[in-house]
Amino acid sequence: MSESEQQKVWRRPRPLRAAAVSVLLPGSGHWWVGRRRRALVIGGVSFVGLIGALWLASRSAYDLLEWFVQPAWLWLVFWGNVAVAALRMFASFDAYRLAPEVKPPPSRWPVRAGLAAIALLIALPHVFVGVYAIEAIDLIETVFVDDTVPPLAEREQELLALGVDPTDLGPSAPRETTTTMSPPATFTPRSGLSSAEGKELIPESDLNPYRPELAVREANLANAPFESITDRYGDERITVLLAGGDAGPCRWSMRTDVMIVASLNLETGKAALFSLSRDLVETPLPWWGEFFEDEEFERAVRSAKKLGEDPPDRETFEPCNCFPNRLNAIWTYTNTWVRTFPDAPDPGMEALRQTLSMMMGLDIQYYVLVDMAGFVDLIDSLGGIDLYVAEAMDVGFSPANEGEDPVVVTIEDPGRYHFDGRTALAYVRNRTGSSDYTRMERQRCMIRSLADELDPGNVIARFPAIADAIKNSTTTNLPLSFVPDLIRAAASLDADSIATVAFASGYNAEERDAWGLPIIEADRIRGKVWSVLNQIDDGSADAEPLANQCDPPEAG
Repeated sequence: MSESEQQKVWRRPRPLRAAAVSVLLPGSGHWWVGRRRRALVIGGVSFVGLIGALWLASRSAYDLLEWFVQPAWLWLVFWGNVAVAALRMFASFDAYRLAPEVKPPPSRWPVRAGLAAIALLIALPHVFVGVYAIEAIDLIETVFVDDTVPPLAEREQELLALGVDPTDLGPSAPRETTTTMSPPATFTPRSGLSSAEGKELIPESDLNPYRPELAVREANLANAPFESITDRYGDERITVLLAGGDAGPCRWSMRTDVMIVASLNLETGKAALFSLSRDLVETPLPWWGEFFEDEEFERAVRSAKKLGEDPPDRETFEPCNCFPNRLNAIWTYTNTWVRTFPDAPDPGMEALRQTLSMMMGLDIQYYVLVDMAGFVDLIDSLGGIDLYVAEAMDVGFSPANEGEDPVVVTIEDPGRYHFDGRTALAYVRNRTGSSDYTRMERQRCMIRSLADELDPGNVIARFPAIADAIKNSTTTNLPLSFVPDLIRAAASLDADSIATVAFASGYNAEERDAWGLPIIEADRIRGKVWSVLNQIDDGSADAEPLANQCDPPEAG
């Protein structure tokens, strides 16, 4: 073959080249091989799809999040993605089929390899989008609530089949229960706390100017599946309980060692974090506190014996209607109480939500519970997290998952460190050589760093890994439709100025119980809560901002 003939053959629209050209723009391969009418039809459909893709790309990350937490949108994305993949695959292979053959014909294997490469190049982005959509749909169905909870009888039978004693299904709930919260100027100490008797413990600046009405209610599930926060609450405040459970290897149950109440003013965009010590005792309870009267008495007997005093008489014993254990054990006692909380997806978290609402005088609408393994997976899904550490540390902890090695964290000098999930968990759990107050401070700083990482772009880019971490280890009654608004609100916050308060021994009676644990004084806590909320709303908050806790001294 002469050189001119070879050049003519090279200029011919070879089948494999026609297929490859169609990968970039469906229909272009048909145009090249002379099938103009078919090229216009396929190209027109492709152009409409391209305009739609460009329009989506022009939207903000918040808009995309708002759409992609709705099942209808996700299924539209999934099947639209399948249709586009099918169109692109058809366009490439149809262009290959219609292109004139080249003589002499090329070897089969290179052509087959080329076609396989083209098919893979077309399929890969669509597989990614499909996995993204399925992960999101699975997350919705697994974690976030809708307006349906299985019937009470079905839930009872399921628990009884697992060996749960009928008495552990909880007392039956009354139809209506309303509690009025109004912290007084001075607190009335419990009997026996003579050292604090008559002492005014709430500073004048902490007094609550309002008398909020708190209705103790069941889980506030989303009757309108995609109602936004502003549609439901307007410019009011939304408050969420963030809890971390300690379930893991070698642990017989779970306790909520991390309890942080986050309150956000939707109008001003200002927020406060209230940390509660796991060791607080004698927490006042709603109506169902009567269920613990016998345990209250037994604890009083043990306390008297420990102090060398005469035990109380059962007939004359006056219960305090409070929880007879540490605050972090409420979930452990109530997680099977389906009779008490028939509409709650997680009875234990609903009991804790109601308890903290009553104790703080604050309507906590929602909760999020993450266990240790979920915390580890979430941090790892974000690629780790950076934290400033001001204290030396050399501690080891049991792993979050069965079969893993113990975790050791060694920090000699202050500085900024990068933590993966396992070391971050050990860091926030550590109390060796420090106090529960210090541990609570670390937890708040961790939440701040998490909020910095959870920007919309990062969430979208890492969504499959984040979804896996959340759905395997998270329980919440938060409606999915609130997620875009919450992320938008978190992004607009000045994380350094978020007001923080830790309720440990400093906000309780001077007396402790027989085991040295701080006794809750709810009146003082309520007064401080509303003082801080009122002050952050008018810009005069005196609570310590996160920047003072979480940044190096020179940056604070």
